Amino acid sequence: MPYVAGVDEGPSPAIRWRRRVVAAAVLLAVAWPVVRGHDSFPLSTYPMYAETRGEAVSISTAVGLDGTGGRRRLSLQAIAATDDPLIAESAVDAAVRRGEADALCAEIASRVPDGIERVEVVAERHDVVARAAGRPSLLDRSVRASCGAR
Repeated sequence: MPYVAGVDEGPSPAIRWRRRVVAAAVLLAVAWPVVRGHDSFPLSTYPMYAETRGEAVSISTAVGLDGTGGRRRLSLQAIAATDDPLIAESAVDAAVRRGEADALCAEIASRVPDGIERVEVVAERHDVVARAAGRPSLLDRSVRASCGAR
């Protein structure tokens, strides 16, 4: 093709080939976790959401008891000094597994609001459908530790 002033012929074939190779490498890097079946950056397959769960779920948490013995839900700040429910549940679960539920109970008791006289570190089992619908959902509660507040 003869040269015509002012007409851009675009990148050379070698540059176009390099661009295709780079694009293919980027696509492969993004798809690699799926190929390997491993959840990873930059593509997360979120396996925690990929399977059906049962109708009941177990949750490790802490509850407060007032002067009349009534149970009150404690804030995430009181339970684990966080605003993330997964971190709070994980912290309670890990302490129970390590045999440190009594120490955790005392720590939580130091952070509870006025009106709470006792703290219980508990494992609860809830009906998922009832809980999502806002109905009473507690199926079972097992106390792992109990202590006085302040």
